[in-house]
Amino acid sequence: IGYQELLQNGTISEKKDQEDAVETTLEEARRMKEIIQEMLILSKLESGTPREKQNIDLKSVVLEALKENASWIEKKNLKVETSLKDVTLPMAKEDADNLIRNLIENGCKYNKDKGTLVVELTPAYFRVKDTGIGIAEKDQSRIYERFYRVDPAKSKALGGTGLGLSIVKHIALDYGFRITLESTLGLGSAFTVYFAKK
Repeated sequence: IGYQELLQNGTISEKKDQEDAVETTLEEARRMKEIIQEMLILSKLESGTPREKQNIDLKSVVLEALKENASWIEKKNLKVETSLKDVTLPMAKEDADNLIRNLIENGCKYNKDKGTLVVELTPAYFRVKDTGIGIAEKDQSRIYERFYRVDPAKSKALGGTGLGLSIVKHIALDYGFRITLESTLGLGSAFTVYFAKK
């Protein structure tokens, strides 16, 4: 709003400064839009609103999520390794999309340049493993909290809202799935969603 007011009253007169102000405004607007969308998803999950379940082909959901993150994969020059079995589960389509997309997106965003992204799907579990920044042991118990970010500056720069893992955890709980994290700071992380409790 501040940038737009400065543009409106002519305080920012240099063309380059105007372009920078417009870009910053758009970037913040997109970030706020994403936060609102993810808050609405969480609100719907927490309200217990019935969601229509159908037999979901999870392999196709994984492939679509990888396609959606093609720009991140290209930008970071990631090596993607997949091992995908045919798996069908009764889920709401939006829940399957949000569960898988958030984990794959995190694996791309927080990976290192020229890193590796490993995506596995079996009848027993779904796993996303990266070679990125990793998560310190002291932070691992808090990563599913709303708006909690291990590295706030880096998360904001990458467009993170701090809500993705909260959504993942909520969906896992709703379906009786179990989610685990293995991570070493500076070496990467592996999130695994087990489809049955053990």
